[in-house]
Amino acid sequence: MIETKVKIVRSYLDALHRNHELVKDLRTSSLSRLVWFAGLAGFGLLNAKSFWEFAIEHKISDANIVWLSLPLIFSLICSVVTHFLVDETAVKDDLYYTNKVSMLELLIFSLEDGENDTTQFPSILNDTDPELKKYKKCVDRIACWTRWLERASFGLLVLGFIWVIVGPIVLL
Repeated sequence: MIETKVKIVRSYLDALHRNHELVKDLRTSSLSRLVWFAGLAGFGLLNAKSFWEFAIEHKISDANIVWLSLPLIFSLICSVVTHFLVDETAVKDDLYYTNKVSMLELLIFSLEDGENDTTQFPSILNDTDPELKKYKKCVDRIACWTRWLERASFGLLVLGFIWVIVGPIVLL
């Protein structure tokens, strides 16, 4: 009976390890996208003035350059802030993961020592343990903001490049 319980906990622990690896891969992809967003926004900022002056065939005032550059500037700022938040989410998620794994390994050790008490397993599994709940709540809160800011970074980047093309015509 105890061997079956140990197998169940180990199986869940293995699934948790695979899930954490997937989360790390997704986080790496997100960081890579954010670097590309920032790089593209920077490229747009560096090259937009010459494009605008070429397109409308006269010099653009400094005030118009600021107005035309705003979406790209906001995208760049949003990408940098989101990159920071992704790193903060990673730290909190790793703390959550480490605590959960430690609790599960302690449960396995207690089962292997002959204790038959598995009442702690459902609270670990469902994140209702007070310690896990604290970390999970923090991760979920930061991750929600991170997702929205990453989308905003992309949206502002697209808007910025559309504005690079349409903006000079509007401001003429």
